[in-house]
Amino acid sequence: MPAVDTGIDNSSSQSRTQVCPINDLPYDVFYFILATCWEDAQRDYWGRKTHFPTIASHVCRTWRQHAIDTPSFWAKLTFRSKIPQLDKYQEWLTRLGGAPFDVYIGQEPFTSASIKRTKGIMRLIMPHISHLRSFQVSYVPTKILRLIFDRLNDANAPLLQRLRVEKRSRTVHGDLCRKRWEPRPFHQGQAPNLEQVHLSGMSYGYIMDRFGASLNTFIISPITNLVTPHNYAKIAQDILSRAPNLRVFGFLIHPFYRDTADQWIQTFQSPPLPSVTHSSLEELYIGGYRRDWDVIVVEQRGRG
Repeated sequence: MPAVDTGIDNSSSQSRTQVCPINDLPYDVFYFILATCWEDAQRDYWGRKTHFPTIASHVCRTWRQHAIDTPSFWAKLTFRSKIPQLDKYQEWLTRLGGAPFDVYIGQEPFTSASIKRTKGIMRLIMPHISHLRSFQVSYVPTKILRLIFDRLNDANAPLLQRLRVEKRSRTVHGDLCRKRWEPRPFHQGQAPNLEQVHLSGMSYGYIMDRFGASLNTFIISPITNLVTPHNYAKIAQDILSRAPNLRVFGFLIHPFYRDTADQWIQTFQSPPLPSVTHSSLEELYIGGYRRDWDVIVVEQRGRG
């Protein structure tokens, strides 16, 4: 009987020693546990978006130092509030210490004082442009789009890998279309590692001429609705011929009507097109009506 009691005591003792209080967890492990479910709890009671590293930096001195010393925590600058938080992001850029970072600029800051705010954002970013990893501008007013890309004309961004530009649909048929304006980033500068580009509602000519040979991913929503699916096929062929090293090509013909019963997003895995003409292409996906992607794929295969 005493032996049984001893076994129970030993087992109980081992259980107690195997329990790891949460305060004893390494910071990176505890961060991983919380971050995995943070997406579902990233807004506070008033709907404002919260940022885990910011919360973590207010727990205690140890946590604050861990957060400040982890550059990836501060690597995404998102301008989606009505008033850009320039002072906050200036501090984040300081904490980055030269590490790569990402920028997203939405339309929200430009409801008023738009020129002033644009200049403020670009003044913040430009001194650190050599560390920019990805850059996205979505549905900002025309004058803002032009100002942003004018500032990038002679910039050098050696770490830039991804560029995404989405233009307001109403400007597709407006002044930009008549003036044949299109963004010309790094026209007098350099972005030697740019590999992924996504354009919506704008021309692709400059991007293809400037970066076509180095792109491995290109996604486009055409600038306007064309007359026949054969016109889409011509655009697809033009892009594929100017970007011979593409591995992924997305062609979203009607990206804003995905609930339409007759609409499809079809993905073709390797080899989607003849290897003779498109040897590097691994994935082709086309968003649009079925009649559109039927013609596009048939015509591309016919060229092989």
